[in-house]
Parts: sequence; structure tokens; C-alpha cells
Amino acid sequence: MYNTYNIPCEFQWNDVAFSITSSSLDLYHYHREGTGDPVDKKIISHSNQMLINPVEPLNTPKFLTQYLLIEMAQSMTIAPKMKKNVYLTFPLDLGVYFLEKADFKLIDVFTLASSKYTLYGDPRHGVLCKYWESPLFESPPTVLPCQEGVLQLNIYNSDSDWVEVHHVVLNAYGMKIFYNDATVTTTAMMEIRSKEVAETDFDELPPAEGMKKSIEVFHAKKLSVSSKKYLMEFGI
Repeated sequence: MYNTYNIPCEFQWNDVAFSITSSSLDLYHYHREGTGDPVDKKIISHSNQMLINPVEPLNTPKFLTQYLLIEMAQSMTIAPKMKKNVYLTFPLDLGVYFLEKADFKLIDVFTLASSKYTLYGDPRHGVLCKYWESPLFESPPTVLPCQEGVLQLNIYNSDSDWVEVHHVVLNAYGMKIFYNDATVTTTAMMEIRSKEVAETDFDELPPAEGMKKSIEVFHAKKLSVSSKKYLMEFGI
């Protein structure tokens, strides 16, 4: 599913159909339908390859925020000074790239997951977030790799009190996604500082050997990012 393909090619995933065909030398026609508005693009390139890989879940239906809020279906209470690895799911966007020698060009992003948004914090000072609800797992769950990924969340309660955790907010500019034939995954850290405050960040290392690193949309757009951490100040 996630791989490099020779052009021309056609795909059908669930209700989504897309294709890249060539009408003449170096002129290609890309078409997608079945999710969102239909997409038709003409592309001039020497390339004869395309790449499909999972990307940050913030680009559909359009980019509105860099923050992802994952609501835990069951809250978690953690004792003082405790560390624990838990697992959540997160939604996926799918990126389609043209490969041109050592370079790549993003030509389309779509999703098979639902797209919802929420406000984290109060209306004056809060931030808009992509919203996702997930069960809490003790081990990596089995998910549909074209729709959901698995987030390994390493939680550390540095506070001296018991703390109840309801959600995690992440700055997806720092999101590093890895994949293989069976799953898509990312790893994040959450340090709890008090009952209302926590800091989150992403790990840049693959969670297991043999996993491929996805080409991020933010990287493809060559965005300069000053900070990848996020300080949750409006409750956890």
C-alpha cells in the first residue's frame, strides 16, 4: 500500500480511486475521487515514479492548525514520579508525491479518517486543534493502516501528586511517522508538571528496526520550525 510505484498506475482503496496516466512524453494527468472534492491535475516532469506514504493528519480538508488533540476514551490516573508507556490511535492523512531524481513534490493529500476540530483552552487564549478520540491501550493495537496510526505515548508524572489525564495535545510540526507493511506509528513524550500543566514532544527515532520514515508534508513544504514542543497550560 505505502510504497514507490511506477507510472502509469491506478489504485482503489475503499471508496477512493485515483490514477496517474501519461498522454505524451513528460506530461501526466493525476485524478482522484471518492473522498472530498475530486482532484484533477496536469504535471510536467521527467519522473516515472510516485510515492504514497502516511503524513501528518492536519492537511485535510485543509490546513487550519498545527496542533493535534487526542481525547482518551477512558481517563488515566497516574501516581507521583511514575513513568508508563501507553498506546493511542491517531488519524492519518495520505500524501501522494512525484519523485524527480533526489527531490520530491507533494501533489495531493487526502484522508480516509474523519475530520473534526476542537478548541483547547478558553476562547481568548486557547488554540484550535485537530480532534481525535481514542481508546487507551496497554500494548500496540491492530488498526487499519490506511486510516489510523498507533501513537506510543511515554508519560512521566514529575509532580508530587496523583494526576488524572484526559487528553494529550501535540505540536505536529515535530511529528515523525514511521511505517511498514502492517502498521503506521509515531512516538511522543508527555511530562506532567502539575494537575493542569504538561509538556509534550515527539521522538525522532523509529520505534522498531526496519520501519521506513515518511516524508512529512511540513518538510516537503520546506517550512522553518522554531519549536516542536508544546506546553499544555489549559488542563490535561
